[in-house]
Amino acid sequence: MSCRPVLVLALLGVAAGQALASGTSWREPAGPGEVDSRVPDPHEQRVFAQAYCAARPGSTCTPRTVGSLVFYDRLVSTLVVYGSFAKANAREALVTQCAAESDRCEGVTLFRRLGNRWNVVHRTPGITPRECLKLRGVDGRDVLACRGNTIFLPGPGLSLDFVAVGGKRTYRKPLLPTRNLNCQKTQDAVNFAWLGDWSRRDVDGDGRADLTVQLRQYRLTFADEEGCLARDARSVQEKTTSLTWFMRGDTLVPDGSARRAVHELKEVSGLNSTLAA
Repeated sequence: MSCRPVLVLALLGVAAGQALASGTSWREPAGPGEVDSRVPDPHEQRVFAQAYCAARPGSTCTPRTVGSLVFYDRLVSTLVVYGSFAKANAREALVTQCAAESDRCEGVTLFRRLGNRWNVVHRTPGITPRECLKLRGVDGRDVLACRGNTIFLPGPGLSLDFVAVGGKRTYRKPLLPTRNLNCQKTQDAVNFAWLGDWSRRDVDGDGRADLTVQLRQYRLTFADEEGCLARDARSVQEKTTSLTWFMRGDTLVPDGSARRAVHELKEVSGLNSTLAA
């Protein structure tokens, strides 16, 4: 297998929340602040790689260390978050896995500690949590709010998802529509958004932590598509809104500001009108 450590290390840096190089404030995504997910150290990588390969008897899955990374079954573990996800009081870990030979993330695997060993519970392709906060549901299980100020193609953008674990797979539900910087129509104002600071606190006083996120929305103008690709804005209008999702049972429920933000991000004209008001 041909592993590419430099590329994977760059991916780990993005996953850890590094900001874009910047010249003006709109080009600077805020760091995630408090997070419960992190890059696993080499020992953790090897432990999870060995547990993953043990669940695939007869395969060619063999952990191999390259520098500070452990490769296995063409994968590398890029992020881990510990908690009780599928069962209350269980010792579990959700591990995001990316391809060892590209910058593409593959999915997430749930591991559970039984005695002195970690075991695979299930793997879910296509779900790749990065910057995550844990919130505790009424049933004693943890759920996640996972965000990203991304710099992957087709350009910079944002994502904010609710991630929960069931008995057979991990589930994801968007809390905000994913937005990217679209440079295709630079003759008009370009709409864009970043996620700012976030916090986990009891907003409604029911004794359980809720999720509050700052949304930074922009209306940008560029001289042409080249200027947009270079992120050289001629004018910037900014609106910052605080959004809250309440912890209800085992899910997150948006407040009025969050519901309006979802509508605005879906409707191109909505962002123009609210920023111009």
